[in-house]
Amino acid sequence: MTHKTKTPRKRKCIITFARAWHALAATRCLGRYGIEVITGDTSRLSAASFSRYSKEHFTYPDPDEDPEGFLKKLEEVARKHQASDTDLVLMPFHIACTYAVVSNQKRFEGLVKLALPNKEQFELASDKAKLSRFCQEHNFHMPPTLVIDRAEQFHESARHFTYPAFLKLPTSAASIGMFEVKSAEEAIRYFDKLVKDYDLKTGEYPILQEKVSGQDYCSTFLFDHGEPRAAMTYRNILTYPSSGGMGAVRETVDAPEMEAIGNA
Repeated sequence: MTHKTKTPRKRKCIITFARAWHALAATRCLGRYGIEVITGDTSRLSAASFSRYSKEHFTYPDPDEDPEGFLKKLEEVARKHQASDTDLVLMPFHIACTYAVVSNQKRFEGLVKLALPNKEQFELASDKAKLSRFCQEHNFHMPPTLVIDRAEQFHESARHFTYPAFLKLPTSAASIGMFEVKSAEEAIRYFDKLVKDYDLKTGEYPILQEKVSGQDYCSTFLFDHGEPRAAMTYRNILTYPSSGGMGAVRETVDAPEMEAIGNA
């Protein structure tokens, strides 16, 4: 009697914005589990591309300046690695790369699997104003937050807000367009500056959020169609700016109570 040995399927993952440290961490993690990683960026000089776990690197047009060229390049790379014996996943990093893909998911159907939420979920999570309103409507715990539709409304409401607070652009990241303000006058001054500098219109105005005292922790989660798969919590040791912003030095910690809230 003869026995046929089943050939294991190949596993590959395409990662974008390879210059980022989290893209490098993902490349190393996937590579250690035997997944072949293909890294991409607008530049050949990107951290993850020099990892021994990056089996191939490619460059693509800037998704902010040429989203169509960016998408065509991703399709080209996906077709190159697509095969009947291969599980191929596209995992875009950076908001511009991610938004271009989630807005055009149908282009990748049958070509590559996407490690992404849908467009509506992505837009909700990436817009601080929309997310704040969603949390307020569903009674989720969050710091007191002022979300407005008219500039005049901000000028009036800011005078009755509690300070210190943070003024934030709704769709910015990495502390861009964020200011810590200690009074209504300061909040209004920076609000007017942001509106002028970024030519903001209705639906784009900054939010004002009360500063919360205590240590800075962040829990992150991985869900598969609503089912929790993994969680991790880190503590910010240093932030930029130092008064409060994105983590510059972080430490992974055990936080089962925080993660239980996020998984609920």
